[in-house]
Amino acid sequence: MKTKIFYFSGTGNSLWVARKIAAALEEAEIVPMVRELEAAKADNTEIVAKAEKVGLVFPVYAWGAPGIVVSFLKKLSGEGIDYCFAAVTCGGSQGGTLLQTQRLLKEQGIELQTGFAVKLPSNYIITNGAKSMEAQQKMFAKAEQRLDKMLPLIRDNQKHGVEKEFFLINALGGVVYSLFMRSPDKARYLWSDVKCNGCGICARVCPTGNITIGEKNKPVWERNCEQCLACLQWCPTKSIQYKHSTQYRRRYHHPEVTAEEIAHRGDIRGSEVAQSTDQKPDGQKSAQEGSLKRFRTLKIKRPIKPIK
Repeated sequence: MKTKIFYFSGTGNSLWVARKIAAALEEAEIVPMVRELEAAKADNTEIVAKAEKVGLVFPVYAWGAPGIVVSFLKKLSGEGIDYCFAAVTCGGSQGGTLLQTQRLLKEQGIELQTGFAVKLPSNYIITNGAKSMEAQQKMFAKAEQRLDKMLPLIRDNQKHGVEKEFFLINALGGVVYSLFMRSPDKARYLWSDVKCNGCGICARVCPTGNITIGEKNKPVWERNCEQCLACLQWCPTKSIQYKHSTQYRRRYHHPEVTAEEIAHRGDIRGSEVAQSTDQKPDGQKSAQEGSLKRFRTLKIKRPIKPIK
């Protein structure tokens, strides 16, 4: 049975999980949701998986699904799908994310047979810095064990059901999620300090094309931010900040994922600027190396319906 795993990932956790699942299945392909959603919006068509088994892997944002994921699910056609599973990544509780996903898929005529959460280090530096490397390694090990438990169910197309949190967490999560998604400008407090070298990595990893490189090769944020924090976490000089609370906090992106693999867009600057400012972060290859497909700016409609 052919499997297609659609994923959304800002700093690598969900891409890592998608890879782990794909490696355990036959004929499995992983596809970025952003790519499929932009193509569907450009052509005004549905997203057809063209696979009998479909997986959805994405992070939890404020106890709910990111706006990009909601938009993707509302475009996803149920044609030809015999089995559907979802894996959400989170630093703590997934709240009502899987229930929300189940509801959105049902509206498309798709049954979510299996839905589970995988805890991984949080990238939400707005509230706290990353865990120590030792603590991260422990979470990676537990995540591997969690996947080992769930993979046989997915391989055998078993109906495991959707994991749920305590009722009060789901209720509170609905309120928190609604407030988060109503925020009109999630990039309002993002800025770059004097360490910025204009490399453009922030613009390339932004899933919605919300960042351009403006005057003096500095990033400029518009009003279509998902607050995935890819720009902040992948910045090789740690120059991107949120308010004045992140300068001394430890940053995080998954150690087995590179900025190149997260990047959604090619370089948006002139070649002379690109060549003079690109740096290789943390010993990795530059995000400019290799072929990166140039995408159009993706506008996401913000859902305001609370999780039920």
